[in-house]
Parts: sequence; C-alpha cells; structure tokens
Amino acid sequence: MNIPRHKLLLLILDIIIITLAVMAGHFLYFHVIYQTPNPTNDHLFHSEDFLFFSLLPFFLSYKLYRYHVILNLPRHISTLTKAIINGFAVVLFVEFLIKSKDLFNGRVLLLVILVFLFLLFFIVRVLLVPAVYQFLLNRHLVTKRLLIIGAGEYGQEMATYISKSKKSYYEIIGFLDDDDEKIGHRINEWTIISSIKNINTVLADYHVKDILIAINNIENNRLNEIIRLVRSTGQNVFIVSKHFKDVSEKLDMEEVGNINAFKIRSVDKSVYDMFANIYDFIFAALVIIITFPLWIIIILAIKQSSKGPVFYKPVVIGKNQKVFKMFKFRTMYHNADTTIHKKYVESIIRNNDLTEKLTNDPRITSVGRFLRKYSLDEFPQLINVLRCDMKLVGPRPCLQYEVNVMEDWHKQRFIVKPGLTGLWQINGRNLVPFNEQIAFDIFYIENRTFRMDFEILLKTIPVVLFGKGGK
Repeated sequence: MNIPRHKLLLLILDIIIITLAVMAGHFLYFHVIYQTPNPTNDHLFHSEDFLFFSLLPFFLSYKLYRYHVILNLPRHISTLTKAIINGFAVVLFVEFLIKSKDLFNGRVLLLVILVFLFLLFFIVRVLLVPAVYQFLLNRHLVTKRLLIIGAGEYGQEMATYISKSKKSYYEIIGFLDDDDEKIGHRINEWTIISSIKNINTVLADYHVKDILIAINNIENNRLNEIIRLVRSTGQNVFIVSKHFKDVSEKLDMEEVGNINAFKIRSVDKSVYDMFANIYDFIFAALVIIITFPLWIIIILAIKQSSKGPVFYKPVVIGKNQKVFKMFKFRTMYHNADTTIHKKYVESIIRNNDLTEKLTNDPRITSVGRFLRKYSLDEFPQLINVLRCDMKLVGPRPCLQYEVNVMEDWHKQRFIVKPGLTGLWQINGRNLVPFNEQIAFDIFYIENRTFRMDFEILLKTIPVVLFGKGGK
C-alpha cells in the first residue's frame, strides 16, 4: 500500500499529539489537581488510554489528511472539532461498557485529556502545520507534476488558475489534446506536448502521477472514452467539466490546486463489496421484520382499492446488465398500458430532461399515489436485497426500454448492483436531469464506502418522510 509521505508524517504527528495529550492529562490530574502522593494509579499512560487512538479513523473519515482540508482554515477547524468530539464519544461509550464504575469517578480526568487534545491539535494542526507547508511551498520544496488533458479554452483557464494559486503545489508540465494540429504549440509558458492517445509515453517521459481532464466542449461519449483511456494508466485522475457540474457543486469533492474536481479512483472494491453484501442482507432482514405490520396495512389498502395482485414485478436490468424481477407494491390498476410511460421515459433520456414522474397519471390508484409520494411502494425491494439482486445503496434499476435509448457512457451505472436509494435521490430526487443522475451514480461507484452508504441511508429518511421530489 503506497501511502503518500505527507499523510504518513501527519499520521505519526497525530499519534504523538494523542500520546502527549493523554500523558499531560494524567500528570495534571494526579500531580496538580489532586496532588496525590505516590498514587497507585498515576501512570502517565494506562491500557484503556489506547482508546483515544479511536480518533484516528475519524480523522481519516473527515479527510483531515488532505491538503485542501488542512489549508482551508474554517473547514479544518470544523472538521477537526467534529473528529475529536466523535472520537471522544467512542472513548466514553467503551469506557462505560468496560468499567462503568470508574467512568464517573474519572470524569474529571477524561475532561482534562479532552482539553489537552483540543489545545494540542489546534496549536499543531491548525497553526503550525499549515505554516510549515506554506513555508516549504514558497521555497518550491513541495512540488508535484500535473498533466492537463484538453488544451481548449477551459483547459487553459484551469492551468492559469492552478499556476497562480498560492496554495497549489502543482507544476504543470503541459497539455495533451485531440487536435493534432495543436501539437507543439505553446500556450503561455506551457506546450501542447502530444495527442491524448500517446498518454502512456508522455507519463513515462515526464514522470507524472497526477492527471487533470479539463474539457467542456465535448460529447459525453467521447469524454467517457478519454476517461477510460486515462484511467487505464493507473495514475491519479481528476476531472473538471460542465458534464459533472451538478455533482461538483453538491458533493464534497477532491481539490486540484484549489479547484473542485471529480477524482477517478483505481481502487479494488472487492473487500467492500463482500462486506456490504453481508451488511445489506442483515439490515434488510431486520427492516422487513420491524416494518412487517406496515406491510400488512399496505397490502390490505391495495387489495381494498383495486383488483389485482399486491406486488408488481417488472423485469429490470441490474449489475452487468443481467435481468431480474424487482418487487414493488402495485400502485397502478392491474394490466395498465405502459406505452405512455415508455415514450415519456425515452424522451427524458434523449433530451436530458428532469426525471419527473407523469402528473395526473390515470393509471395510478388513489392508494398508489400515496405510496409513490412517500416511496412506500419501494419497500418490497428489500426482498431483492435478500436475494442479492440489489443493494441498499446504488444506482436505480432500469427497464429494458430505458437501456435501449441510453448512450454508452450512461451504462457505467451497471458496473455495480442497483440500490434502493442513491446519491441523486438525496440531491434532488426527481428534480435532477437525467445526465446529472448518471454523474451522481458514477461518483458513487468510484467513491463508495461504508460511511457514504450510511450517510445516504440517513439522508434518505427525511426525503422519504417529506415526499420531496416524489409524485
């Protein structure tokens, strides 16, 4: 595992700070506050004090080892505060479980250690680390080479912005472009080195690890081809483009020279996928058991409102474009004609319209309209999770006639299993244009983690309860 040097140094520094905070807390508590002579329990470090290192996973989760967080003072302070408080909460919880009697006797000690944690972290991380970084940057002791894909107006604009940023450690070596006539020309102090197809040769010649794709005037399919080619190099790939504008505005992205960028990660997700399947299975089973009385009420309401089966089971497209039957509570009259819906959805995909559901659809029953508004018709898809056809979080399943009119780049959503909810559902639901939905799906596929899944599930709850974007 290749850990960047600055992250490793910061991790070691954080371990030292936590150790010093605990030792200082013990010294102040036993020797200054209580002044206990030769106490039996006044060691500067106890075995349970290792619990304080539970702060480190929160530091990683809150991206406190990234330059763009460290150098952003307000964000650094807020995320550092959250990480310390959450880590301390874990310490309190575990202390309560393993030694509840001593917890309340030593509450002053824990508070003293917490004060030292805040004090030392703020002095070192908020004040000293950014100052040292800026000192090294000003003397060009911290540099990293960057290759920009796209020598058009937008690529030039990004290059100029990065080079002028006082907090950027990037040295731009030049451009690659699709237009062979531009090759060899100079733009300001940079050269258009070669064609995009020669990227592997350029990377080897110039020893580049980071690549920025900065292209606006391009079709989505061609942009996707470029992304696939650049990704195959195995280097760090960042994208800034109007095609991912909605995603970059609404989500916490990477930064390249103070530019919010979409990062393509060449990371093996097999371990995550395996454990996510286990977690999803257990969670789905528990939710079905807990909400079973609600299922009974919904079933009775559907049977009372119209004739027909309780469940609607369309054949949908899942991972690797394999088909399966998806379970939903029936919201339409039985055997309703789907022609209108088919034409409507095809138009949305072709024209990149908002994916709003049909209004005043005569096929929808009165009960069905209520179920759709609050997404209660989606509950039976928990059965699909148990059958391993779906996940709790992921791109939504598609019908075959939707896939038939999709562009090639849209089909990246089939890399993973479909899910009950996803990023675009909590960022606009049916008020997001179709291409932006795909962009959200791609971002999720590239960055999926247990933390992201948990956050999406939590944020889905108010969206469903208030029926935001549902019809």
